Amino acid sequence: MDKNSRNKTSNFFKKEGFYVILFVCLCIVATVAAIAARNSKVFNTKSPVAISNKDKVKPTNNSVGNQGQTPSNATQVKNDPTDKKTNTANAASIAKAKTAVAVNSKPVLSFIKPVSGTLIQGFSDIAQMEPTDSKTIQSVETVNGMYISAKIGQDVFSSESGVVVENKSAINYGQVLTIQHENGYKTVYGNLNESPKVKVGAKVVRGQKIATVGKTSNHYPSYKALNDGFIYFQVLKNDAPVDPTTCSIKY
Repeated sequence: MDKNSRNKTSNFFKKEGFYVILFVCLCIVATVAAIAARNSKVFNTKSPVAISNKDKVKPTNNSVGNQGQTPSNATQVKNDPTDKKTNTANAASIAKAKTAVAVNSKPVLSFIKPVSGTLIQGFSDIAQMEPTDSKTIQSVETVNGMYISAKIGQDVFSSESGVVVENKSAINYGQVLTIQHENGYKTVYGNLNESPKVKVGAKVVRGQKIATVGKTSNHYPSYKALNDGFIYFQVLKNDAPVDPTTCSIKY
């Protein structure tokens, strides 16, 4: 009985053995293919190429699909309106500082007395002006400068450095010189002699002799004797009279 069973089994493997081996081989191939596919998937997930492609398809701030999204930190700093205001304020501060430096770099004016003498009439005083001839009518005026007593022929000096811009004869003030200074200032010297020492366009320095006291004016402060000389001195700021004492000229 056992012998018959062994014969049947032997005959079965002889007849069906080929198919059994083929089935086993197919199973092995399928298993190997599945393992290879899984490994390939893992490898592609970790590859640098996959990461690079992911970065390439990432939307940028300029893309249409990214409208309405918050820009990156770098973009926010660049386009921050607060920074624009800060930059504008800084630019204004720098410009203001430069202007302040430019103004401060101008020379400081230091006026001196134009002549040695005594003050007769000061700024804003009311003066009774006596004529020196019969043709001039006696007048009363508000002084817009200074009347300073001085001897005829006495030296007159430039009160500050500048340029001579006027040399003329005026009815009330006689021979007049006008000097232009920095910062809109001018000084006016009246009742000079008929031949001043400087001409229009000449540059003068503070304390330079520009003329001598004359007798070219047709009137004088009423309480001075005719034989006493004087000069009329005036300071202008942007062509408006200012008190000379505010420019440190005191008698």
